[in-house]
Amino acid sequence: MMPPNDHFQNQIQATPWPSQSGFIFFLLWFLSAIAVTIHFDVFGMFSSWLWHGGGGYLDELISILLLWGVPFMIHLIWHLHQRFRTLQRDAENISQLHHRNESILHAVGDGLFGLNGKGQITFVNAAAARMLGTASGQRMEIEPRTLRGAHSDLPADPLSSAMEHTLADGQIRLCAQESFYRTDGTTFPVEYSVTPLDPNQPSAGAVVTFRDITQRLHTEEELNRLAAAVNQTAEMVVIIDPQGNILYVNTAFETMTGHGRHEVIGLCILNLPDGGLGKQWHHQISMALSQGIAFRHCYPAVKKNGSIFHADITWSPVRNRDGAITSHVVVGRDVTFELELERQLRKSKRLEAIGTLAGGVAHDFNNILTAILSYTDLTMDDLDPSSLEYSNLGEVMEAANRAKELVKQLLTFSRRNEQERISLFLSQEIKGTISLLKAALPDKITLEASFSDKEDQVMADPTRIHQMVMNLCTNAAEAMERNGGVIRVHLERILVDQALIERHAALAKLQPGPHMVLSVKDQGVGIAPGSLDRLFEPFFTTKSIGKGSGLGLSVVHGIVQTHEGAIKVDSIEDQGAIFQVFLPVVRNPETTSTV
Repeated sequence: MMPPNDHFQNQIQATPWPSQSGFIFFLLWFLSAIAVTIHFDVFGMFSSWLWHGGGGYLDELISILLLWGVPFMIHLIWHLHQRFRTLQRDAENISQLHHRNESILHAVGDGLFGLNGKGQITFVNAAAARMLGTASGQRMEIEPRTLRGAHSDLPADPLSSAMEHTLADGQIRLCAQESFYRTDGTTFPVEYSVTPLDPNQPSAGAVVTFRDITQRLHTEEELNRLAAAVNQTAEMVVIIDPQGNILYVNTAFETMTGHGRHEVIGLCILNLPDGGLGKQWHHQISMALSQGIAFRHCYPAVKKNGSIFHADITWSPVRNRDGAITSHVVVGRDVTFELELERQLRKSKRLEAIGTLAGGVAHDFNNILTAILSYTDLTMDDLDPSSLEYSNLGEVMEAANRAKELVKQLLTFSRRNEQERISLFLSQEIKGTISLLKAALPDKITLEASFSDKEDQVMADPTRIHQMVMNLCTNAAEAMERNGGVIRVHLERILVDQALIERHAALAKLQPGPHMVLSVKDQGVGIAPGSLDRLFEPFFTTKSIGKGSGLGLSVVHGIVQTHEGAIKVDSIEDQGAIFQVFLPVVRNPETTSTV
């Protein structure tokens, strides 16, 4: 089963044969016998005795032979006695060696059982007995096929096949994740190997070594569950070694950055492409790697396609029991949408504050205008219509009426005026507004309208819808005043889902569900990025002096807000802009139709 102990082997091999002292004694005795034979002419006397037929010297000859033979016999008996004692010591050493090897086999944590040339189990160590539920050290005249239980009748039994091949060719066989049956019929997973006792004589037998891998499989299952959870989490997870080299990235990292794991595994985290945006954090990362400092920060990063996203990064060192850093874990979250939502919230709060102020001013201004209009009208009743005073007061009345219209727009923006909303089809209101606009637009500007086949009703104020479409198209026409072009108005029904809301912060207040979307697209000068945040503020305009009051888009924003909708703007300078108004459809309209 195992090689003999070297100490006992040396004791066995150290016994001399024959002994050196016995050989010297025998040599001295032999030389003295030759000297006596020559001195007394023993051969001559023996020849004379045989020639003459006499026996006078027979007693002397026997005495001489006995004299020669007795020492030899004594030496032979002594040597045989020494040899016997040596054999006894060798037997004791062999017995000790056997018990020592058997103790070693029983002390091994893996299960062992020995096979004879016929493939029968001849020895089972303590670990194997414990796992198989049988007595250890016994000779079991059974076939190992029974360890496979009910599956032992299958001709392709892996254990029997491995043993048969090893006993035939003397090669080691390794098998993994098989199942052995205990004597009570239960099973347990194992991995095992079949090793020949003598590769040159495979039929001499073999040793099967196996171990119970139940706990390992449970641990691997837990690790697989943990790895699957980490890999499926929405936050990116990066594991880094103490030198800063990337060891692992999850799927969210690939989705968030656009870089495949094969592109970054083994790469130093300081060498990740960042377009120069992350260089301000290189010193902080270097300090974290060298001193094990944990930190959290939000910084802009570059995707593989060149686009920018903002990542909220948490860096944590991983230490062993001795406190030494074994790795670092980086957890990141894409907060681009949250930052945009925060920006939209600040913008909404700013517009709300401006609207509150504008509403208060408009209310008081409306009271002043009422007095101006009333007294002007009373004064004009007392004057001659042909007089200069009457004409001057007419100009005052006209200016006051323009101011009154301005107050109405301010009240619309501030949402202080009451609006009556009914269930209607937007296409009907839009078509009526467009017919009026076409007659008023310059010849170099074309207005095109298209409507989807499916349309649902919305709850809206027809007058406000007319005002909204008018303002959007007028704003588009003013942006195309220099070069002209085409204004495209399109109405369609879409299903707004949570994913769409999360992609566009401007739609954050919408509820998932069907919406009607009005799009107004122009080919004008576009809007500068710095102006997008202030686009819906009252009195803010990018037009030259005298070209606009800055209330058109503010009124549109107020109308959209009062209709529980949302407005989204996309623009590229010198390439035009597109305004999209989302209005929720009526959930249970009395009538719906396809137009």
